[in-house]
Amino acid sequence: IVTEAFSLRSSLSNHLVTLTSAVGKNTAGALTFGDRQLARELLGSLQADPNVKKVTLEDAEGSVLVELSFTGAGLADEEHRRAELAAAWRGGMTPSVHFHGFSHAQVLAPVMLDGERIGMVWLDAELLQLYVQLRRSALAMLLSLLLAAAVAYTLSTRLQRVISAPVNDLLAALGRVTA
Repeated sequence: IVTEAFSLRSSLSNHLVTLTSAVGKNTAGALTFGDRQLARELLGSLQADPNVKKVTLEDAEGSVLVELSFTGAGLADEEHRRAELAAAWRGGMTPSVHFHGFSHAQVLAPVMLDGERIGMVWLDAELLQLYVQLRRSALAMLLSLLLAAAVAYTLSTRLQRVISAPVNDLLAALGRVTA
């Protein structure tokens, strides 16, 4: 289960990186022309993913063009995290994921135009699907364990009769001989 949890976390984070990168590529025009409405529509498409809680599009100087929150609240200590991540990622040209705890993540992806970074997409996510998948896996494992126990009990009961019946017959015969 622990191995599966980390595998699912990695898979979900890769999915979020792919989404963020795709949206980042699509927002290059909106960012170039300062079109907030187009940027809002493009970023709004991320609401379809239940893990995404907030998404922000910033220009190259770090000014926010559009910020959308799909839950009404950001993640805890968001401003501190943002400053820390921005310093660590400054000038980054590839998407990156930063985990906060086991199930919170921030994905940063550059918005590129002609090989130059013109902005950045921040995506705040809670990996809720992780818990859904783990719950399903634990339930499947429990059901498998119960089924295996039932099969083992049935087989052991039948085998016990097969093995112990001749032994009981032998003991009865010995008792008759002794009598």
